[in-house]
Amino acid sequence: TRNYRRAGGVIMNISLHQHDLANFMQCPFKYNMGHNFRVRSKYVKKAINMGSLFAKGVEKLHNGVQLDEAMLQVWDEQERLMKVVTTKEQIDDVNTDTSSVQAMLYGYQKKFMSGGLYNIQPEFKIEWKLKKFGVNITYICRLDGRAIDKNGDIYILEIKAKQRIIDI
Repeated sequence: TRNYRRAGGVIMNISLHQHDLANFMQCPFKYNMGHNFRVRSKYVKKAINMGSLFAKGVEKLHNGVQLDEAMLQVWDEQERLMKVVTTKEQIDDVNTDTSSVQAMLYGYQKKFMSGGLYNIQPEFKIEWKLKKFGVNITYICRLDGRAIDKNGDIYILEIKAKQRIIDI
């Protein structure tokens, strides 16, 4: 949401996503070029985005797809990248990351889909609405998921792909 008009007392509306803030903090110039002017660097990705690939697999699991079918997209991504990688190190990274995502999907399916957590909502979105200095601000945060156990306790699922693999 962007309504930046301020003339004549019109209240500004701004929506901020957690990743937008993180990207701005890393490099304000790069954020401004990409977000406001739609100028982005072009390069061929030669590595697996583990978090994104894992999230897609989890979404498939929650849509009723079996684990082996969810794993197919991991293999497809591995096959695609093997056509563009050029060094032994890149090949090893793709193979390691593929194996890691597969293990994470297996662990997620075993621990959360077959365990004692119910009503799992992947990609759970939270919004906070604030008004500061006459500006309506909506801060948007997307969690990896929210779940409820048999006692009604709520759990936040925030899985960090690069830092650990889910315990099996």
